[in-house]
Amino acid sequence: MKKRKVLSKIIAIILLLFILLLITMFLFSGTLTKTSTSSYNNLNDISADSVAGQGSFVDRLSFNVSYNSPDSKEVKQIYTKPESRMIQAQIEPVIEEELPDSEIKHSDNPVKLVKEEPISTFSVDIDDGSYKLFKDYANRGNLIEKDLVRPEEFVNAFQYDYPDAENIEKPFSTTLKITKSPWSENYLLLVGIKGYEYDLNSLPPVNLTFLVDVSGSMSSYLGKVKVGLNMLVDKLRPEDRISIVTYAGNTTVLLENTEIENIKEIKRAIDSLSSGGGTNGESGIKLAYEENEDNYIKGGVNRIILMSDGDFNVGVSNISDLEELIKEKRKSGITFSTVGLGGGNYRDNLMETMSNKGNGAYTYIADVNDARSVFADRFISTIKNIAKDVKYQIEFNPENVKEYRLIGYENRMLKTEDFNNDKVDAGEISSGTTTTAIYEITLSDQKGFFPESRYSNEESKSNKDLTNELAFLKIRFKQPEANKSELLTFPINKDIIEKDITKDNRFAISVAGFAQLYKDNKFLSTDYDYDKLIKDLEDLELKNNQYEILELIKTVKALK
Repeated sequence: MKKRKVLSKIIAIILLLFILLLITMFLFSGTLTKTSTSSYNNLNDISADSVAGQGSFVDRLSFNVSYNSPDSKEVKQIYTKPESRMIQAQIEPVIEEELPDSEIKHSDNPVKLVKEEPISTFSVDIDDGSYKLFKDYANRGNLIEKDLVRPEEFVNAFQYDYPDAENIEKPFSTTLKITKSPWSENYLLLVGIKGYEYDLNSLPPVNLTFLVDVSGSMSSYLGKVKVGLNMLVDKLRPEDRISIVTYAGNTTVLLENTEIENIKEIKRAIDSLSSGGGTNGESGIKLAYEENEDNYIKGGVNRIILMSDGDFNVGVSNISDLEELIKEKRKSGITFSTVGLGGGNYRDNLMETMSNKGNGAYTYIADVNDARSVFADRFISTIKNIAKDVKYQIEFNPENVKEYRLIGYENRMLKTEDFNNDKVDAGEISSGTTTTAIYEITLSDQKGFFPESRYSNEESKSNKDLTNELAFLKIRFKQPEANKSELLTFPINKDIIEKDITKDNRFAISVAGFAQLYKDNKFLSTDYDYDKLIKDLEDLELKNNQYEILELIKTVKALK
């Protein structure tokens, strides 16, 4: 009897311990879930209030390294590794939200017959806003309309290992490559440029005016603004200067022109940013110019940087008047750049156009990693323009090239006669920036897109010296303070076909292929699909933020 009672007590104790163990495991699991969710939200959904006073958090994000330091490459590769970089795309459900519309429609560049139209002329472009806008929405489970995809901005969102420019007098290097196309039987001609790169010590004095949209539509994005600006002031030199103008229903100078040595005062102003009201963009832009002009540094870098979702609903009624204002003000030597922050009312075309008119650049911040890239890693080296009004003109040799088409740059096309006209505006190249243009070309012995003419006569080879020449490239540019352009010329010969093709070249081609595939470009072969694109990228040794395009393509494939 006693044994039975003892046995009952032992069983009761075991059951009690088992129940306590289950309760402990349940509570511990809940704590982990709550902590994980909280950490994820803190990283990806930084509110304006949560950033205030979080200097140490900002410092950890910025890593306090320069872009070209040996350590930064390893740090960035870890930070952009797909498992962590693309976690949002993997676990966040599709969010039903209003998507931005394209206000300007551009058809893809057509195939041209060299015999009929041998010359192609267009402006350089260093923007990457289209790619980052696309990435932002895709990572939240939404695909933006095809007209918002500009292939050149997808390609130029990444840096390439082009040779450094020798000196500021010849302010950029030029790289020419020809290789087989992965989406057709044709060849691809790559024209790569890299601007002369300043380091922080050789950079002229800096006078920046940040024009920050604090209207009600910006309430979800001011956290990214604060993170980016705090990162930047940690990078600038004590003698550099910064001012902050805010606009909503009213316009205010939040921070008068202040030297970076007063960093605590600057950060207090940054952390005080808050949203509410309408969007008087016209008034804000005018006040920003006044603030920058009053503190203009002769021979320095004088720039206004607009941070907005581009939703201008108060003030100027005609957007073209706003663009003309920016165009007129650039004559004073003050450049105008734009940094986009998304929303259903986001006006991508307006943000791009304003930066073009102001001789600046257009980018977009999708997340904290973009903020770090824009303001900590690359801002200092790219803030100064090293060449302006940069134009390309390629004349194809009908003896050796049958057809061509330019991939992207639809809104950068120029007339043939614009190339030699110094009054015609074109794009800028900033310090350390790489930009790439890609042509698809059909050689004379290949089958082209156009049918052969029954009555065409074979042209005589009038100049035997040009039989090896596929095309002739001319590039015009102006020094930043000059009004007269300079000319560079480059023959493009057959002997560079498949010569020294790098993994960077193949990566750029894959990025261009992705943009075209998403836009359903009619010139891609039917067997060129997302699976082939993914395999091509997986065969490359991706580096730094190149990983993100691979994960982005996988996300788009799943959403499609």
